[in-house]
Amino acid sequence: MTEPEEKWTEGRMLALLQAKYSPGDRMAPEWVTFSQVRSHPTKNVRTIDFWAMNCWNSGGFRTIAVEVKVARSDWLREINNIEKRQEWKGLVHQFYYCAPNKVIKPEEVPEGYGLMVPAGANGLRTVVQPKMD
Repeated sequence: MTEPEEKWTEGRMLALLQAKYSPGDRMAPEWVTFSQVRSHPTKNVRTIDFWAMNCWNSGGFRTIAVEVKVARSDWLREINNIEKRQEWKGLVHQFYYCAPNKVIKPEEVPEGYGLMVPAGANGLRTVVQPKMD
Protein backbone atom coordinates (compact mmCIF):
# COMPACT_ATOMS: atom_id res chain seq x y z
CA MET A 1 0.00 0.00 0.00
CA THR A 2 1.38 3.42 -0.94
CA GLU A 3 1.19 6.38 1.37
CA PRO A 4 -1.13 9.22 0.31
CA GLU A 5 0.54 12.32 -1.07
CA GLU A 6 1.03 15.10 1.44
CA LYS A 7 -1.53 17.93 1.14
CA TRP A 8 0.10 21.27 0.38
CA THR A 9 -1.73 24.58 0.56
CA GLU A 10 -0.61 28.10 -0.25
CA GLY A 11 -0.87 28.95 3.45
CA ARG A 12 1.43 26.09 4.39
CA MET A 13 3.99 27.11 1.76
CA LEU A 14 3.82 30.73 2.96
CA ALA A 15 4.45 29.53 6.52
CA LEU A 16 7.62 27.77 5.32
CA LEU A 17 8.75 30.96 3.56
CA GLN A 18 8.01 33.03 6.66
CA ALA A 19 10.05 30.62 8.78
CA LYS A 20 12.95 30.75 6.31
CA TYR A 21 13.04 34.55 6.36
CA SER A 22 11.99 34.92 10.00
CA PRO A 23 13.67 37.58 12.10
CA GLY A 24 14.33 35.05 14.85
CA ASP A 25 15.24 36.51 18.22
CA ARG A 26 17.51 39.29 16.98
CA MET A 27 16.79 42.89 17.90
CA ALA A 28 17.54 43.96 14.32
CA PRO A 29 15.89 41.44 12.00
CA GLU A 30 17.80 40.40 8.89
CA TRP A 31 14.63 40.25 6.77
CA VAL A 32 11.23 41.94 6.66
CA THR A 33 8.51 40.03 4.85
CA PHE A 34 5.04 40.56 3.46
CA SER A 35 2.42 38.37 1.80
CA GLN A 36 0.14 39.35 -1.08
CA VAL A 37 2.05 42.46 -2.19
CA ARG A 38 0.87 44.54 -5.13
CA SER A 39 3.38 45.73 -7.70
CA HIS A 40 1.96 49.27 -7.61
CA PRO A 41 0.09 51.05 -4.78
CA THR A 42 -2.76 52.56 -6.79
CA LYS A 43 -3.04 50.82 -10.15
CA ASN A 44 -4.89 47.54 -10.64
CA VAL A 45 -1.74 45.49 -11.07
CA ARG A 46 -0.21 42.12 -10.25
CA THR A 47 0.13 40.66 -6.77
CA ILE A 48 3.03 38.47 -5.63
CA ASP A 49 2.51 35.84 -2.94
CA PHE A 50 5.59 36.66 -0.83
CA TRP A 51 8.08 39.55 -0.77
CA ALA A 52 11.15 39.91 1.44
CA MET A 53 13.80 42.57 1.90
CA ASN A 54 17.16 42.06 3.54
CA CYS A 55 17.68 44.81 6.13
CA TRP A 56 21.40 44.40 6.64
CA ASN A 57 24.15 46.18 4.75
CA SER A 58 26.05 42.88 4.65
CA GLY A 59 23.06 41.35 2.84
CA GLY A 60 23.06 44.09 0.25
CA PHE A 61 19.51 45.19 1.12
CA ARG A 62 18.39 42.77 -1.56
CA THR A 63 14.75 42.05 -2.28
CA ILE A 64 13.12 38.84 -3.39
CA ALA A 65 9.71 37.95 -4.77
CA VAL A 66 8.26 34.47 -4.45
CA GLU A 67 5.29 33.08 -6.35
CA VAL A 68 3.76 30.02 -4.68
CA LYS A 69 2.30 27.20 -6.77
CA VAL A 70 0.65 24.17 -5.14
CA ALA A 71 -0.98 22.61 -8.20
CA ARG A 72 0.56 21.54 -11.48
CA SER A 73 -2.37 23.03 -13.43
CA ASP A 74 -1.79 26.43 -11.78
CA TRP A 75 1.90 26.25 -12.73
CA LEU A 76 1.07 25.41 -16.36
CA ARG A 77 -1.18 28.50 -16.55
CA GLU A 78 1.51 30.65 -14.88
CA ILE A 79 4.34 29.60 -17.17
CA ASN A 80 2.38 30.88 -20.17
CA ASN A 81 1.67 34.25 -18.50
CA ILE A 82 5.04 36.00 -18.73
CA GLU A 83 3.71 39.47 -17.89
CA LYS A 84 3.40 38.80 -14.15
CA ARG A 85 6.88 37.41 -13.69
CA GLN A 86 8.46 40.06 -15.93
CA GLU A 87 6.80 42.89 -14.01
CA TRP A 88 8.00 41.55 -10.66
CA LYS A 89 11.44 40.57 -11.95
CA GLY A 90 11.97 44.26 -12.72
CA LEU A 91 11.14 45.22 -9.13
CA VAL A 92 13.34 42.80 -7.16
CA HIS A 93 16.87 41.42 -7.11
CA GLN A 94 15.73 37.78 -7.23
CA PHE A 95 12.52 35.97 -8.18
CA TYR A 96 11.67 32.46 -6.98
CA TYR A 97 8.88 30.01 -7.48
CA CYS A 98 8.07 27.92 -4.42
CA ALA A 99 6.19 24.66 -4.91
CA PRO A 100 5.83 21.16 -3.53
CA ASN A 101 7.99 18.54 -5.22
CA LYS A 102 6.73 17.47 -8.66
CA VAL A 103 4.56 20.57 -9.20
CA ILE A 104 7.35 22.36 -11.10
CA LYS A 105 10.09 20.48 -12.88
CA PRO A 106 13.46 22.23 -12.46
CA GLU A 107 14.00 22.31 -16.23
CA GLU A 108 10.71 24.24 -16.63
CA VAL A 109 11.86 27.20 -14.54
CA PRO A 110 12.52 30.19 -16.82
CA GLU A 111 16.14 31.24 -17.12
CA GLY A 112 17.16 33.66 -14.38
CA TYR A 113 14.40 32.55 -11.99
CA GLY A 114 14.74 30.25 -8.97
CA LEU A 115 12.84 27.33 -7.49
CA MET A 116 12.41 26.37 -3.82
CA VAL A 117 10.80 23.13 -2.65
CA PRO A 118 9.99 21.71 0.79
CA ALA A 119 12.87 20.00 2.59
CA GLY A 120 11.95 17.91 5.60
CA ALA A 121 8.99 18.84 7.73
CA ASN A 122 9.68 22.55 8.18
CA GLY A 123 12.25 23.73 5.69
CA LEU A 124 12.85 24.80 2.12
CA ARG A 125 15.75 24.15 -0.20
CA THR A 126 16.72 25.91 -3.39
CA VAL A 127 16.66 23.54 -6.37
CA VAL A 128 17.27 26.22 -9.01
CA GLN A 129 19.34 29.27 -8.06
CA PRO A 130 17.96 32.53 -9.48
CA LYS A 131 20.07 35.15 -11.18
CA MET A 132 20.89 38.14 -8.98
CA ASP A 133 19.89 41.42 -10.68
